[in-house]
Amino acid sequence: MITVSQQAHEARERGQLSFFDGTADVSVGLSSFLSPPSEIPEIPRKTLLNWEKELTGVYLSGHPLDKLTKSRLRDTIPCSEIDPSLEGEKVVVAGMVTGIRTITTRKGDLMAFVRLEDLQGSVEVVVFPRAYEETRDLWQRDNIVVVAGRIDVRDGKANLICETCEGWAQETAIPPLESARSPMRARREHRIHITLRRTDDYEHDVKLLSQVYELLERNPGQDSFFIYVRNRRGWVQMEFPNAKTHYTPAVDAQLRRLLGNNCVRVE
Repeated sequence: MITVSQQAHEARERGQLSFFDGTADVSVGLSSFLSPPSEIPEIPRKTLLNWEKELTGVYLSGHPLDKLTKSRLRDTIPCSEIDPSLEGEKVVVAGMVTGIRTITTRKGDLMAFVRLEDLQGSVEVVVFPRAYEETRDLWQRDNIVVVAGRIDVRDGKANLICETCEGWAQETAIPPLESARSPMRARREHRIHITLRRTDDYEHDVKLLSQVYELLERNPGQDSFFIYVRNRRGWVQMEFPNAKTHYTPAVDAQLRRLLGNNCVRVE
């Protein structure tokens, strides 16, 4: 339609009014765009999604990782849950390769730094030479893979050290951690104890309590939290049995900014 309109304007500027001067003629011109041949084969969904991403910058009709949420992969954790508190833990993640950078070590071996993304977030996967040699064909952009490895922390940032990797399929089993020295452990559950000191400004105290609760609620997970408020008789403990949060260093830092360093204790 844009092409036909442009041609019409150009024709008018050249004085060729008779060529595009009627609606019927324009309709004829549009017919080749609006009536594609009926024998075009169906476009694969992956190709359509790639076209959407290329054209608009986002996926519109779905996401390549939607099928992961419907799969039967067990014992995997979202990329968003990988943080420094899990240092040394063995975990399994599943996601799409969105970036890869290879380097050559001093010994002349290749290794890679891979950006792995799922629907909740992303994580950098470090693939050392031995693992890279065994899995290099899998590290292609837009490939969906299942990676098992160990959490490593450098400069306060958590990365995943790849130990095994497999291409994803509906029936994919969790890749074994053959090099692991200990069985995979579940993420530790935290208990967050928060102290709220009363002031003479009742509205301020209520607002602060709401900010704390909303912060914890915005980060759902499996961690328990308790809020302690002082009144004239002493301390009152507020429990939230039906609400859980996900403790991370970022959440911890935000709580301490709101309340002060001595008002947050984590078990």
